[in-house]
Amino acid sequence: MLIAHKAHTNGNDFILIEGPQKAPAKIAKQIAHRRTGIGCDQVLFFVKNGHTADVTFYNQDGSKADLCLNGVFALANHLAKQSPLNWKITTAHHTFTCQTNERPLTIAFHQSIVLDYHPVQKAYIEETPNLANALFISVGNHHLILPTADIQPFDLPGFASVIQKKGYFPDGINISTFQPHDTMINMQTYERGAGLTLGCGSAALAVFIHQLKNNPNQTRITIKQPGGAVKFEKNNNTIYMQAQYESIAAIEVNC
Repeated sequence: MLIAHKAHTNGNDFILIEGPQKAPAKIAKQIAHRRTGIGCDQVLFFVKNGHTADVTFYNQDGSKADLCLNGVFALANHLAKQSPLNWKITTAHHTFTCQTNERPLTIAFHQSIVLDYHPVQKAYIEETPNLANALFISVGNHHLILPTADIQPFDLPGFASVIQKKGYFPDGINISTFQPHDTMINMQTYERGAGLTLGCGSAALAVFIHQLKNNPNQTRITIKQPGGAVKFEKNNNTIYMQAQYESIAAIEVNC
């Protein structure tokens, strides 16, 4: 019997489970299913050690993800409700600090979270012209971001299916389209292992990083996704994030 907590950040919903598990991928696939399980975009398993929590991420299909920024934000809020301290959350590649004195809660992390940033390969563009303006950005998770004049008519699931069939990214990739503006950006995301989502924090971060590259003085940006808005700010080498969080339920799970 497990106690699971369901929560969401900007509509991107999660199941949070404390403690090490013998078969996390199997558990995640079982409970994440939206018809036969509880239903969520991702399952987060975390282990506390003092005021630090180590977390791992699993998609609906049981595959493992290196990062889910909205998940980190949800976990930060969950931990802060248990004990209002400046928790640290560690993932496979990075450490996040929860600033509980801020309202709403803020998470902070170093700009070194960006592991890669470059245009897609020319050969991919020649075969798939829609990739002409696309950029590859890795922040732990790999993202393909594509600026477009209007995200509404763009068939993102269809485009994601084409990219998957082409096999450009064998390990899978999250794909986002966004309307580039100065301080307010609209975007949508198709997540590897989860499909079209209401929100994706690491995809929003990838777009924020891209905007900073183009305009280094624009250090505050709000990114609107179907599930809500996320705010990013960069100060020196630190990035700050605020979003909309809600705790939904605590649930007993038979696994």
